[in-house]
Amino acid sequence: MVTDLLRAGTALWCGHTNVDRSTRGTVGAWSRALDLQDPRPLLPGDEGEEAGHGSTRFGLGAVGEPATPTTVGGLAEQIAALVPATARGILHTGEAERPVRTVAVCPGAGDSFLAAATRSGADVYITSDLRHHPALEHLESAADPAAVPALIDVPHAASEALWLPLAREPLTEAPPGLDVQITAQVTDPWGGRAG
Repeated sequence: MVTDLLRAGTALWCGHTNVDRSTRGTVGAWSRALDLQDPRPLLPGDEGEEAGHGSTRFGLGAVGEPATPTTVGGLAEQIAALVPATARGILHTGEAERPVRTVAVCPGAGDSFLAAATRSGADVYITSDLRHHPALEHLESAADPAAVPALIDVPHAASEALWLPLAREPLTEAPPGLDVQITAQVTDPWGGRAG
């Protein structure tokens, strides 16, 4: 691929953690989509890291209060309407009617941050790629299920797709006349399900 790009005189930029840790990246897209009030990082940036004037650095994930309280089931339905449809859909744990007043979200694979989501005081934690044992251990870590956040598992590619319109914004501003398109290509590897 790199050889083809070089021959075509085309540049390639790949965003990953730098996009995840930005208010103009995946965490910013989720904070806006869920209308989180006063979002704060789930995990702060590196100690001593200077954000700088006009910086969009944020940390990993976000915690905030939705503008309108909801339920786990209601939030899962809201998310299903926001992200591209996938064969697997949106999964959640616990009672659908469990109240949600505080949300923690980490786009992409975030089951390594289950303890941070619990410490944040969130009622629900939204992320991707939740593995069976870490999710089960999280849910069983407290005698009272309400003492740990309910979980909403969003397919990885779908969780990051919310960022694409934000990525387009600065590209359309400079240079003038640049045609920026968001692909309709589905990158979720799961194309079907049975049962």
